[in-house]
Amino acid sequence: MGEENKCMCGCHTDLERWERFQEAAHNEKSWMSERLNWMLVPQGVLFGALAWIMKLLNEEPITQIQIEKLEALAAMVSTLGATLALIGFVGSVAAGRMHFLWTNQINKIAKALNENGSTNPLVSFGMKPHWPARTSTVMPTFVTVAFFFAWAIFINQNFKDGMMDIIYIILILETLFAGAIVGFVVCMGGEDLSKN
Repeated sequence: MGEENKCMCGCHTDLERWERFQEAAHNEKSWMSERLNWMLVPQGVLFGALAWIMKLLNEEPITQIQIEKLEALAAMVSTLGATLALIGFVGSVAAGRMHFLWTNQINKIAKALNENGSTNPLVSFGMKPHWPARTSTVMPTFVTVAFFFAWAIFINQNFKDGMMDIIYIILILETLFAGAIVGFVVCMGGEDLSKN
């Protein structure tokens, strides 16, 4: 039955392929969490640095030179925070895309393995409903977007036009670059996994 079906190369049964794809999907999920942590850990440090800078800016007495240096430092910290959020976004999308592809293969194989309609399916992971796996795949991406917008709002509210223009140009270029990478990942990444 389904367990005896072989892959295209003829060397793996459906059950063996299901196990391999399940492991691959699990690895992608782990890597997604790792990439999210790469973004989250520095964000806390950067928000703390920003709070310290804002405290110094409100202390008396403070010279104009000190204000300018602290504002430049705040701009650098804000730009770095937004940049890390963009990097986290690209990493999450890449891992999410691969997780989605592996999960689709798992779903197809689970359906084939359980097609006899038995009340005791051979495998349960990969059977409907599919929305929990889909939802958990996109959530890390929303976290990165939230951080990016938090930094963008801070930048918009706290910097003069000249400094804001520089920051916005940097962020727009980074966003375009991130978009190009995401487009590549979505269009090209792992397009034919059925041969595995």
